[in-house]
Amino acid sequence: MKARGSFHDDDLLDPGINAYEMMKPTISKILNSAPLLGDDPSHAKRILSAALTRQEYGAAPWLTDRRFLFQDSDSRWRCPSECALMALRRLTIEIADFYKYMLVRQWRDVFPQLVPNRSMLGFAVEYAVTIELSRLGVVFPRAQNRALRMPENLPLHPLLNVGPVRDLQQGLWVPVQYNYPFINCVAVWHDPTVTHICAIQITIANDHSDSREGFFQDEWKKWRDAVGSNKSIEWSFAWIYGEFGRPQHKQYKRPRNRQDDAPPTHIAYKMAIEYVSPAVRAALEQALDRGRG
Repeated sequence: MKARGSFHDDDLLDPGINAYEMMKPTISKILNSAPLLGDDPSHAKRILSAALTRQEYGAAPWLTDRRFLFQDSDSRWRCPSECALMALRRLTIEIADFYKYMLVRQWRDVFPQLVPNRSMLGFAVEYAVTIELSRLGVVFPRAQNRALRMPENLPLHPLLNVGPVRDLQQGLWVPVQYNYPFINCVAVWHDPTVTHICAIQITIANDHSDSREGFFQDEWKKWRDAVGSNKSIEWSFAWIYGEFGRPQHKQYKRPRNRQDDAPPTHIAYKMAIEYVSPAVRAALEQALDRGRG
């Protein structure tokens, strides 16, 4: 692909191949090479960030070739393989503090290239918003001037499968499975008397299935079980979408005299991407305008 300068469907990896296991030794080698780059462990994370965003790494420009994204025969940009992209996504979640080094500004620069490929554009926006949520947090507006504040600098944790959540820690839990049911991530943080759990769906689509209802049918139970019965939980669901609009919220109360498995009382928020990250929204709008032009 590098010699040809373009991407063809024949270049796709077999979906049955475990790209994560193939890539992990290489990523580990890069991370362990930090002492060779000046004894600064951040160098390796910056290299990975530069590779993702098609940038050169200033301290060692020979280490990246700006070919993570390839242009196919229809002039659409995509990664060499979706399974490779999912593997890299998982790896970046697992690397400690990677969100601090992810160059979201440069990542936004790839939006215009991805406009013809709606699936890839959606992934790029979701990735950028997730990183921004992790770095900056967000304030969810509520009635009576009460606001729910998701703290900044929440570490990223990989959510490995649809089974039970093990060792629940404070942070932003991101499924390694692409198109995980109902959510793109789940934020968990603790106050002295309560644990906050906010399920988050990020989309650029105009129409989307009711992820909130789906999450509170069964998925919420494994998060309840991971917290345990010795601490109260405050539940919420946030739908972050691509269009402009004022933030909205609505409370859903648990029916009285219902069994323990009934959906808990929770607040649903609906807000535009610009409310979370004006910079990501501006980059998306610019890319879409360029695509329409």
